[in-house]
Amino acid sequence: MRKMSAFAILLLVTLSLLFSGNARAESGVIISEIMFNPDGNENAREFVELYNGGSSPVYLEGWLIGDGSADDKIVPVADGGWGIPAGAYALIFDPDYFGLSTEPYSDIPADTPLFIVTDKALGSRGLSNSTAETVRIVNGDGELVEAVKYDIACSPGHSWERVTGSGETFFRESLQIDGTPGREYLAALPDYCPVILPEDLHLLQISDNDCEISLCYRNHGAKTLSVIEIDVIMRPDRFIGTMRFSNDTAPGEQSDDQVVVVDNVPLGYNAFVVAFKGADADSLEKLYINSRGETEVIINEVMAAPSDGGSEWVELYNIGETSVSLYNWQIYDSVKGAPRLINSFETLNAGMYAVIAVGPVPNVAPDAVFVENAGCVPSLNNDGDSVRLYAASVSAFIDSMYYESTVSGKSLERISIESDQWEESAPIGGTPGAANSMLYDIGTIRLEPVLTVDPNPFGETAEISYTLDFPRARVSLTVFDRRGRFITKLRDAEDSGSKWSYEWDGCADGSRVPAGPYILRLEALNRDDGKVSTVTKTIVAGSRL
Repeated sequence: MRKMSAFAILLLVTLSLLFSGNARAESGVIISEIMFNPDGNENAREFVELYNGGSSPVYLEGWLIGDGSADDKIVPVADGGWGIPAGAYALIFDPDYFGLSTEPYSDIPADTPLFIVTDKALGSRGLSNSTAETVRIVNGDGELVEAVKYDIACSPGHSWERVTGSGETFFRESLQIDGTPGREYLAALPDYCPVILPEDLHLLQISDNDCEISLCYRNHGAKTLSVIEIDVIMRPDRFIGTMRFSNDTAPGEQSDDQVVVVDNVPLGYNAFVVAFKGADADSLEKLYINSRGETEVIINEVMAAPSDGGSEWVELYNIGETSVSLYNWQIYDSVKGAPRLINSFETLNAGMYAVIAVGPVPNVAPDAVFVENAGCVPSLNNDGDSVRLYAASVSAFIDSMYYESTVSGKSLERISIESDQWEESAPIGGTPGAANSMLYDIGTIRLEPVLTVDPNPFGETAEISYTLDFPRARVSLTVFDRRGRFITKLRDAEDSGSKWSYEWDGCADGSRVPAGPYILRLEALNRDDGKVSTVTKTIVAGSRL
């Protein structure tokens, strides 16, 4: 067949594009993928992928590829042949691609025919990212094989890829970064396929503790989507709300944006999850950092010498007014060593406790945050060590404590948030996730111990509590009848801090005491000076309802 002139080729391309967005001659070869805006070296990583859908090999000798401004000859790489086997792909690269040392596409099948252009770049100066161009293939007889115009709205690093769905063939951006060079593209699209891409989820801090979330989705399915609902969740389990998209979104198109404002976002690292409603739906998680505000968290209790093979743990207490995310916080002992990260998104609200442990811990208060992770807490020495707390990175120091010795089974408790004084816990096992047993309000003037009963008289139970005028005590609390005869002991020479409370059910030796008045006697030994304080109070047991 006589070759056509350049003018005839241009005329054929022009007429073809007037009638079709994708013009193609009957040769079996089609353009299946165009990488015009690669992630990395701009020109060298551009490629055009061809697919031979015919039943016989097709040979590219004498073929041209162009972008509307210039046509370049296609030649095989090195000793490769000219042919594309039936049902196979071929790739056409810029010549500089094969000089790359760190950026080549690593997952191209080994048997994929590879070609380059004889010019310095695909088209005139590479494929444009700012203006949509038409990529065309012309065979050795000067006939237009196919012409495809790509869409510059395609995300950076994603290719313009041919897909099929509902019996139709069309192009849209690839679902994955770097596209699918040399790999299958004709996988049929499902009718329903909304997706969320990372670049479509935007998080903007609009005040100290408020965040604005802007979101859209893309229709990678074969049919138009009408009503889509997307849930927004802040990890670990705070439900923010549901975004409702009610406008139609055609295949390959992007929906309108929806916006929601999230208040009271904790300081530090947070994660938002957006997920389509429905089973097996697509979802996306994105990190958000609230860096405005002051973190007021202290180390409040340390279990360095657990008894019976228990777990070591560190208790944190948020004394501030703002919630804090503990994600990526770190705890070290005297040896810094490798990073020890809290790798879960836990929120420590104002006035709450968190227990960070290497394993199970008995009797953690039910409303405390509990993080069990072997990598969170270093191995603490029984004969002296330090505990140091950092927020999010080792450059953000928060608090530290040092101890010289331990008692098996007892924790070390901070006696006041205003003080760095530490004492052994009164109970075995400490007070994980609750107020310290040795808590003492420094600076408060007390003239004598106070013993209270509420209610009094009582029916089912009475809350018995005391407050001492010294921090370290050994306490006995005894119930007598009105004639002074022993009834029961509620505390028997037990170590105590300055505060304690107990819910008494009015029982002694397993039986309910008769209704009537009783004497409650408190004896508190000051462990620092050896003095004993005594307080008595009448408690009246009523009949159970």
